[in-house]
Amino acid sequence: MIATILWTYFTTPWGLHRLGREPLKLRPYYEDPMLGLRPLGTISTTATMWYFGAIAMVIVQILFQPLRPEYLAFLLVLVLFGGVLFVLPVLGVHRLMLEEKRKTEQALRSEAGRYFTPAGSPTPGEPTLADLHSRVEELHRSLAHERASRTVASLPTWPFDPQVTGRVAAIVLTGVVAILGRAAVDYFLLRP
Repeated sequence: MIATILWTYFTTPWGLHRLGREPLKLRPYYEDPMLGLRPLGTISTTATMWYFGAIAMVIVQILFQPLRPEYLAFLLVLVLFGGVLFVLPVLGVHRLMLEEKRKTEQALRSEAGRYFTPAGSPTPGEPTLADLHSRVEELHRSLAHERASRTVASLPTWPFDPQVTGRVAAIVLTGVVAILGRAAVDYFLLRP
């Protein structure tokens, strides 16, 4: 069972890595803040959770039996490797999302320069209805541009939620602490 989980885990990140290098058709930011790439983050997260579940079963079994330090070191490497493989496969997708965010920000900046020109000298007398209409249109464009700028500034650059990253970090830290704790018990308490 563990071998199947490990095989599935290692092939899934490899597939995600290859997919992240392909030219992907992204959705516009106003339709989906993750540009349609959330499923890739979900696949990475799910595979990582399965991997850590398998590693947790092994860690729980070995923590209560006498072990050699090499085995504990191997488990520590597996836990750290799982944390790296959570991020590494979607690194290409991360770069793609960053590039798209920069392009959108640049497009908004050039749009702002094109639409918003400094107001000319005021016409003498009372403003006409056409002057007021053009000011209202300019205000509308300004508000729409500001809203779009805020949305683009808050776009994520990874295809998963930030809470997921915290959970994976907590799992990795828990595994490392359990393994190092077991090593400390072996070294200090069970030593002849």
